[in-house]
Amino acid sequence: MDHELALPVKDLSNRPNHLPGGGGALNAGYTPVDALALVSNLLGQIGLEYGKDFHWRSFEYGSFQGDTVSLNQNLVLTFEDHNVMLSAKLAIESMK
Repeated sequence: MDHELALPVKDLSNRPNHLPGGGGALNAGYTPVDALALVSNLLGQIGLEYGKDFHWRSFEYGSFQGDTVSLNQNLVLTFEDHNVMLSAKLAIESMK
């Protein structure tokens, strides 16, 4: 998988990262998982197959824009084909 697409989680999901109540570390991480589920579902609707056309690589913090560093969380997907990655990016941007 050669082509990478980093998507800001905050633009994809507004689900709280923790549910009310106890649970500690076991009650965390709902926002990025929600974003991954939404994106995977959308890409499936446009005919892309997980494991064939794209993979989830990671959740990462930080991005660089010029001299500015952002500590926002990103969902990182990889694609074998550049044109498929561009199609996915357009579909994701159109859902916002």
